Amino acid sequence: ATAMNSTPLSHGRLCLRSRGAVLLILAAMAGCSSFTSLKSINERDVSVERRKRNETAVRQFEKARDTAEFEVAQTRWHERDTKGCRERLDSILARNPQHLDARLLLAEVLLSQHRGEEAIRCLEPAIQEHADDARVQYTMGLVLDAAGQTDRAMAYYRQAAALEPDNELYAVVQQKALDGVHAQMANKAVATNVQPPPAAVRTAAHTVQTTPPSNIVPTGYVEFAT
Repeated sequence: ATAMNSTPLSHGRLCLRSRGAVLLILAAMAGCSSFTSLKSINERDVSVERRKRNETAVRQFEKARDTAEFEVAQTRWHERDTKGCRERLDSILARNPQHLDARLLLAEVLLSQHRGEEAIRCLEPAIQEHADDARVQYTMGLVLDAAGQTDRAMAYYRQAAALEPDNELYAVVQQKALDGVHAQMANKAVATNVQPPPAAVRTAAHTVQTTPPSNIVPTGYVEFAT
């Protein structure tokens, strides 16, 4: 009887122990799974942060490189080394077409070489992206003016003066261009009313049409073009 009574009890204890072991194993497995998931999440977060830091470092390096190379280009320009300046500017814009200062300076280099159409094309992206920048408007006005497109240039001169009303340079250049337009109109009127026009009138008309309205250039870049 004793043996018969002890067997079920022992069997029950054994079952309880087995169930407890199973529960412990299941709990351990669940814990491992949670730990593995947490570890995976942490690794992803670390990877994202590392990538962001690397990207930031690359951007800072590229910005510093562009700044340094642009300063070299400016130095070459002031030293009248047009070729060296152009090489530096082309290098900057090949990497970073949005570099505004490099684009403005390149337009002036092209203008100094009497390559007005190229200078206009060089400035067109800057006009689209930086329409509220007075320097861009003013430089485009100079380029158009030098190309003989004074009527178009006037619109850019006016916009530059409107964006920076306290800038005396913009106001002076705008007025000189306006005076040039008026002189052209007056000479055309004289030439139309008098047939054939006097030699003095022909000479004056030719001078107004072929001579740039001003030797004033954007500050900071051109120092020897005057």
